[in-house]
Amino acid sequence: ALDSYEVEAIDYLVKPIDPARFNRAVDKAISYHALLDSASVSAGEPAVGVADHIIVKADRRYVKINLDDIVYIEGLKDYVIIHLPEKRVVTRLTLKGIEEVIPASGFIRVNKSYIVSRDRIDSFDSNDVFIGDTEISFGASYREAVLSSLLGK
Repeated sequence: ALDSYEVEAIDYLVKPIDPARFNRAVDKAISYHALLDSASVSAGEPAVGVADHIIVKADRRYVKINLDDIVYIEGLKDYVIIHLPEKRVVTRLTLKGIEEVIPASGFIRVNKSYIVSRDRIDSFDSNDVFIGDTEISFGASYREAVLSSLLGK
């Protein structure tokens, strides 16, 4: 798993491979490549952060996203997918760029590719956070800080 982050893999599978998990990985790869080919994703412009929302450029227009609506943010190389309860907003930014405009008190970076809303975490264990049906693994270098933060230490 750790090697997959170093080579910037879109996803990884662990043997024995569950068919449903395989299908999710394939869907993720297809979505990523569709984003790369999509003419509707605008060239990156910096995100703007205000007290309760951010403004990003997506689909050739500026989109206001309330911070309370963000479930998690997924970084895919030059793109960021902001997952909201009812939709996804794709913008050509880096995860680091988004991280600079969202409040650290409301969000936590759990690995190289994900930032999650603290309020949206349903449960967690020593390796993963769970948000609804989504399971996001901690990166090895983030584990101690994430667990300390979530446990309030």
